[in-house]
Amino acid sequence: MKKDKPYHSIRKPNFLGGKKAFHEFLEKNLVYPAEALQNNIQGTAHVKCEINDRGKVLKAESIHKLGYGLDEEAERLCLLMRFEDTTERGLKIKHTQTMKIPFVLPRQQEIKITYHTTPAPAQKKSTGYSYTIKI
Repeated sequence: MKKDKPYHSIRKPNFLGGKKAFHEFLEKNLVYPAEALQNNIQGTAHVKCEINDRGKVLKAESIHKLGYGLDEEAERLCLLMRFEDTTERGLKIKHTQTMKIPFVLPRQQEIKITYHTTPAPAQKKSTGYSYTIKI
């Protein structure tokens, strides 16, 4: 005969809207620091967040330091986040959760423009120019 285990599980707070909403939130609110862009720095910032029972982030502290302003930006993003309420059986519980904030350098777009000129009747050669513009 198998004994039933008592229910001791406390659910962790989830980001409002799930993973898809989390990624949309990052796309919308993440501002890549200029110093990190200039030095081509990218990586994943690990931030320890303290979340209250109403889903508000009270404190954010960077664990894995990347530098170049990325840690401060990750902490700022965490403080903007909202999570589901986590009141359990009438108890107000604070949670500590580690968030991973990925910083990926934006890809540069290249536009290639090629044009040719037609020679005047006195000239016998055609000239061509090619430009590459990086945005």
